[in-house]
Amino acid sequence: MRSKYENVVEREHLASYTDEREGARIFYLWTMRRHYRQKYIWKIHEYLRNTKYDISPDVATVERALAILSKLHIPRHLYSLENEQKPDSINLETDFDYGRSFYIDLTGKHHRETLVRPKSIAVSLAFDRVLMLYLFYQEQDALFQANEIKVLFNEQERLVFL
Repeated sequence: MRSKYENVVEREHLASYTDEREGARIFYLWTMRRHYRQKYIWKIHEYLRNTKYDISPDVATVERALAILSKLHIPRHLYSLENEQKPDSINLETDFDYGRSFYIDLTGKHHRETLVRPKSIAVSLAFDRVLMLYLFYQEQDALFQANEIKVLFNEQERLVFL
């Protein structure tokens, strides 16, 4: 694949599938994930930079993240930024100085745990992940309503997107 930022052509084996439909769904989610990060996540960070709602990794706070998520009308069931664990949501665990985020599936299992980072970085990462989970469900609902997909994405496919 050719990188947009480099003139180097590289090949990267992402995965192999025996079922073409399964491979197409995974490739779609992987491509959509990349697109949404560029189109929405990075743009939101740019827009909020140097405002009272700046959520950049060096200045993010839980209070700012909660205020922005509220203004964006992101449903509360998709996240917990206050050390409360909820299924099918992005969760943030913090202490005074440090934190980490992760996704909890419907069975309560943790996935995609970040390393323990300074609290502002952990909050910024959790914020980005909450937006991605929200965008995932918006896209899934739109595809299902338009009969583009007949079966909702499963847990493993959701993890590919996140």
